[in-house]
Amino acid sequence: MWLLGQKTRRTVVDNHELLLICLVAIAAVGGYLTYTGHVAPRTDTTTRQVSSWQSSGSFSHNATVRNGTSAFPEGEVLEDRSVYLQRVAPVLDGAFTYTYSASNESDLTASADVFVQYRSVESTQNGDLVYWEVERPLTQGTVQSLAAGEHMAVPLSLNVSRAAEAVRRIDSEHGQTSGRLEIAVVSQVTLSGTRNGQSVDTARTYRSGPSVASAPAWLPWRRYCPRLRAHDRLSHTY
Repeated sequence: MWLLGQKTRRTVVDNHELLLICLVAIAAVGGYLTYTGHVAPRTDTTTRQVSSWQSSGSFSHNATVRNGTSAFPEGEVLEDRSVYLQRVAPVLDGAFTYTYSASNESDLTASADVFVQYRSVESTQNGDLVYWEVERPLTQGTVQSLAAGEHMAVPLSLNVSRAAEAVRRIDSEHGQTSGRLEIAVVSQVTLSGTRNGQSVDTARTYRSGPSVASAPAWLPWRRYCPRLRAHDRLSHTY
């Protein structure tokens, strides 16, 4: 035993530098673990779900040839053209369509009141100067239960020739203003119910056109309103 103890002490003495290095290394590792535990505590991540919705209103149009010509046979239906001739196709038919999307369950009552709008307006450096503006009811439509992704379509029809006569007659009542006479179609959509689980009671207005009353051709709604060229979209996130 004495010889074994002597051998052990000799080994320790002979390798004291190696043992010192090991002890320093162990102390360093322990210190690192302790330091890391203080400066890098556990991180908890919380994810919050965001609800969103998007609404869309658009106008489509077509006209039936009432006064046939060499280019347009009587009875032909012209659809989504960039221009219609008043004399050839004096009545413009179409529809206003509304739809919406939502990230969660929704159920709305949607109503659309469609008007024809007449006005006299002049462009100035400070914006449009409106001399007068008159709206006449055109049509109305309601969907009691409109789910996300479903469409509400309200058909409409406007006699362009008569509308041009009406806007000129109204302007004459005001002394024939110097503004340009315009005709447009306006749809006011009223929404009530629930959307993404939240109560909704609001209204949106979509305006087409306008067309200039003095023009020999009827340039349809979407040409005059780039924001409604495809769809007027309103996106909300909350």
